[in-house]
Amino acid sequence: GTQRSTSSERDKFNDMNREEPSRYVTDKECRYIVDLDLEGELPWEHHSDWRLISTEPFLDQEKSKSLTRALYIPWLSSRWNRWLDYKIFERIKK
Repeated sequence: GTQRSTSSERDKFNDMNREEPSRYVTDKECRYIVDLDLEGELPWEHHSDWRLISTEPFLDQEKSKSLTRALYIPWLSSRWNRWLDYKIFERIKK
């Protein structure tokens, strides 16, 4: 018979949004790396094999007020919400 692609269970997938270490690869196998900057230095930032190509804001839920996380309130949202950066790095071809 036919398999229902979105409703059937697959090995090594979960519906709990849990980390799945078996999906990881080393940085040597990657052309791009997406990393959340948790206010520390990312190992890719000053590495000669990688260059930053994009930065996107990401709401820091733990350090933001719940009201302004759910609703945009002029003047308050920018003061009460805390943002981190997702950074996208591309491998430099040599």
